[in-house]
Amino acid sequence: MGIWLFIIIIGQVSAFSYNLPKFCSNASWNLNATTFTNISTVGAYPTAIFVNTNNTIYVANRANNKIQIWFNNSIAPTQTIYGGLSQPYSFFVTTNGDIYVDNGAFNHRVDKWTSNGNASVPVMNVNTSCYGLFVDTTDTLYCSMYNFHQVVKRWLNDNSSTLTTAAGTGTAGNTSSMLHNPCGIYVNVNFDLYVADYFNNRIQLFQSGQLNAITVAGTGSLNTTIALNEPTAIVLDADNYLFIADYLNNRIIGSDLNGFRCLVGCSGLSGSASNQLLCPASLGFDSYGNMFVSDLGNSRIQKFILSTNSCNEITSTVNPTTTENPKVQITSTQKVNSTEQLTTSKTLITNQTCFSPRITLIPSTSTLSSPIQFRRSQDFYIVSLIELNCNNLISIITHWTIKNCTSIFSNQIQLDSTIITTSTELYIPARTLVYGLYELKLIVTMVNMSSLTSTSSVYVQITPSGITANLIQYGTSMITRGTQQDLQLDPGTYSIDRDNNILNATDWKYEYYCRTYGLYMFPNLQGSLLSIDDLRNDSLNPSCLSNRTGWKFSN
Repeated sequence: MGIWLFIIIIGQVSAFSYNLPKFCSNASWNLNATTFTNISTVGAYPTAIFVNTNNTIYVANRANNKIQIWFNNSIAPTQTIYGGLSQPYSFFVTTNGDIYVDNGAFNHRVDKWTSNGNASVPVMNVNTSCYGLFVDTTDTLYCSMYNFHQVVKRWLNDNSSTLTTAAGTGTAGNTSSMLHNPCGIYVNVNFDLYVADYFNNRIQLFQSGQLNAITVAGTGSLNTTIALNEPTAIVLDADNYLFIADYLNNRIIGSDLNGFRCLVGCSGLSGSASNQLLCPASLGFDSYGNMFVSDLGNSRIQKFILSTNSCNEITSTVNPTTTENPKVQITSTQKVNSTEQLTTSKTLITNQTCFSPRITLIPSTSTLSSPIQFRRSQDFYIVSLIELNCNNLISIITHWTIKNCTSIFSNQIQLDSTIITTSTELYIPARTLVYGLYELKLIVTMVNMSSLTSTSSVYVQITPSGITANLIQYGTSMITRGTQQDLQLDPGTYSIDRDNNILNATDWKYEYYCRTYGLYMFPNLQGSLLSIDDLRNDSLNPSCLSNRTGWKFSN
């Protein structure tokens, strides 16, 4: 009798190491970029950039054989990875911070560097440079071989070093199964592979398991898209819309529900001005939707700020608070139901001329680019200390606002009645605000002296808490069943979504895998895991189900 180990993979967008912004259809970027870094730091012709969900920025310094890293909005690189690299064209960073780096030019391999950057191990043997690298959510590593007109892959948890063809025949061509100098690649949550087919001037979509592609942009597309000239990179947003580095057209292309359009570098002219690009090689987004572009021809990294932000404001007003004196720190805590509340507070009299109120918010150490992080499952407070300086009888109006600064939402946000505001405190219960970046602002105005107004803000990022996937009630790790007994697994009922009151089973994708614990690995074919409903067989790792069709599945 054997012990079976079942795992369930429940996927959602937040599991990725890179940012997947959700843009409105009218999203736009400032056409004049700022230069994030230039040739003096990243060397000549930087080809690749990566921005992770913590907004750490990675750049391939190909000329000097290293990867440079900027943490926490630092001006200069805070970490550099080097040693044994040969002209890295591409790299990919995973959720645990491991960096997979192209080392194929002379060393004919892909290396994995640990997050501390102190050591590397080879993980894929290739006989050419990888112009694109990608690691999907099953730990499958993809390499785009420009010189061999192919994309290959291998499962990183397999001891075999055998590579599998993911796209292309190995011969240059323009049919649906062929590629000609493939560059950037991207794999979405459904394991569909997108390839920037450089010399064919198109973006190819190889749906999961397929070797014949659909042209989704550029030459040969069945739908009206946009003309491309040697595209080099492709990324997607949260809605699977495409963003393309159109290399020889010196621009970045984007798509939305209205189709394709030019986003930046749209003058039709190449150049080095702030609104121009010269052969953009790759791009990425930070968590705020700002766009970073490796401007290869100008040997610089350009940052285009998201300018159409559609911040929606939630407001709550506390009506005049009468004070008999000047200097006071108000600490009243009366509940306001998203409308107004009269609060009276006694003060200590001092003989001073009137000055604007002084506000201190706690916590206060945050900026738009470095907000305070709260998980959606957390309650949190913003507390204020308000110091009034006046020798007259005064009243003040305190006014709290909450702005969504992520450009994600197009509808007006309604203030939840559970939010508690007083003249000095703002209380946000768990699961009130959706994921995103918010500015929480307190405005204090002295009545009859409207010029004496002060404001203070904190910036807060609401982040996912993740779910706890339970196959059975209480998440017990081991259960016993007889050979004549049914085994029922019900993750849709027993899994826990801490960011919502209940887990909506229909919001998640379920994949079941099973192996005989202690004897075999999970069944896989050439690095791709076989779910229990997949009737294919792995001769080395047999399925733990003898009856492959005798089970039933639902959420």
